[in-house]
Amino acid sequence: MRNCSSVSGMVVVVESKKPYYDVGDCISGAVVITPKKNTEFSEVLITLEGTARTWNVSANLGTRVDAKNTFLKMSYPVEEDDYPSPRILLAGMTYKFNFSFVLPERLLDSECDRFASHRQLPPTVGDLGLPWEFDDCSPNMARIAYQIVGKVLHIKDGDGPRSVPYSASTSIPVITSYMPDVRNIPHDNYKGQELSLGDDGFTRLCLSTKALKKGIISRSAVGDLTLEASISKPFVSLKEEPVPLLLKLSYSHGEKVKKSDIRIPKVESVAVKLRVYTYFSTVPMAYMPHPKSRVLDPRLGLYQENFKIANYNFTTCSQTAWAKESDNHYSINATIPLMTPKERVLVPNFWSCLIGRQYEVELDVKLSSGNINLKIPVEVTTNKVAERVRNMSTFKEKDYGVLDTSLHDDSASEDHDPLPDAFSRWTSRGLHLPAGSAEAISWQGNIALKT
Repeated sequence: MRNCSSVSGMVVVVESKKPYYDVGDCISGAVVITPKKNTEFSEVLITLEGTARTWNVSANLGTRVDAKNTFLKMSYPVEEDDYPSPRILLAGMTYKFNFSFVLPERLLDSECDRFASHRQLPPTVGDLGLPWEFDDCSPNMARIAYQIVGKVLHIKDGDGPRSVPYSASTSIPVITSYMPDVRNIPHDNYKGQELSLGDDGFTRLCLSTKALKKGIISRSAVGDLTLEASISKPFVSLKEEPVPLLLKLSYSHGEKVKKSDIRIPKVESVAVKLRVYTYFSTVPMAYMPHPKSRVLDPRLGLYQENFKIANYNFTTCSQTAWAKESDNHYSINATIPLMTPKERVLVPNFWSCLIGRQYEVELDVKLSSGNINLKIPVEVTTNKVAERVRNMSTFKEKDYGVLDTSLHDDSASEDHDPLPDAFSRWTSRGLHLPAGSAEAISWQGNIALKT
């Protein structure tokens, strides 16, 4: 691929076959100048710049407030031998100045002394100068752009005023990602439920419990409903790859509960939403925000998009779907493959001084006795980081038992990830779906739903 941008006789050309750049990648090319008239100059400056821009409306004044942070600026030196002598660009002549940059692993410590995550290179967000085919879910109040900038400077009389007879730039698509850090998760957004993290940083295990009452106005509980869920791998940016969501729904009642009061709820539907949060501020963030932070911080902006990425209805599902593990304990297991929204580009999770991006999956199970739900923070990463996770994975293959061929569609086949060891205690039979509600592949101890 050959990217270039031209302004009045000057062009920045980037030679590359990459759809995007990551940390450690080399960006090479040349600044090419063909002046229309003889131009005296002092030097040619070539820089790689990363800039974040935000704006918000002041809560007190009601006026727009803009902020800009150039978090990265690298210069490529032009050798003396590359300049013409004397330093005059002749009309109609073509001059070429090569450059080569390597995206650094991290920013300088001086860039931010509050959070280590703010010193990581953020991905490109909302850059209108790029030929993206899809929306990256960013608002116009938050932009992150990388550019190669070329300038011809002329300084009169040594210390006199500077002029820029020629300048040009071109946008560079950057998608960076790092191994997840638990400190970067806004834990305050997950109060009221249990949240555990695996050693690899990507495995998220969540649990939510709800007491079942004897009646609408009764205060006495006749059982407990527990929803457990796990997402054990990240979404990969710019790659359509399913991410399995593992869930377990459990119902238990006390030994002293009357049999007439035991009403095992029916599962009516399972819905999964993906929430995309883009945080932005006109002052450097001094804390890790979450969706409710705006109540206390009027300078913080939040843009949110929601996508329904899975939805299954079981209107005729009966109690036979529950597996009896003991006299007072029943459970259902399921694996739901999640796909990223179509016509969207999900950039990796990140935090920077002015802008942040986080993702969350909300699981809602509707039963005859009411709803139970939970939220799971999830990661979006690059393929390079995802490969590192696969290599370090400690999950073991499990025997799912005999495939129920009566529910299997021979015209389609899918690969399913094994259950993590943390869920090896789940031993129920598959959830059998009513005809026409959804296709299903059912294993002993596991069910995979397909849209």
